[in-house]
Amino acid sequence: MENTKDEALALLWAYELNRENKQLFKGLKKVNRCLEASRPTTSPSCANGPHQDNGKVNQQTKTQNGTE
Repeated sequence: MENTKDEALALLWAYELNRENKQLFKGLKKVNRCLEASRPTTSPSCANGPHQDNGKVNQQTKTQNGTE
């Protein structure tokens, strides 16, 4: 009887993990679209976001400080 209990818990855990992975993948697809967009401000999913310049400001800041 205990094997059946363990199998049921394992299946439930796998189902939940799969659901979380699907949500993460959706989020990554949104991020990827924003990064690949030529003008991210036109994309509603990342308009006015903190990284609308694809990190160019962060790169310039690192070079100005002399760190890479």
